[in-house]
Amino acid sequence: MTKLKDIKILSDNKCDNCDCENVPWSAPTELWLKVCKPKEFLCPRCFVDKAKPKLKPNEGIGFKAEIFYK
Repeated sequence: MTKLKDIKILSDNKCDNCDCENVPWSAPTELWLKVCKPKEFLCPRCFVDKAKPKLKPNEGIGFKAEIFYK
């Protein structure tokens, strides 16, 4: 089975939910597809809030922040 790459959100995308400036972060593709609509950009906080009701009991939420320098 091939592992899908993580979905990466870059800082130039504002959150579609709260309109905050986003930070670079990524989430596992399988989890992202359960939570988000196509071409939807969420900040980590809104992602977790939206993910909670869609997850099974004992299914965790995992994501990571990445630092990019220009």
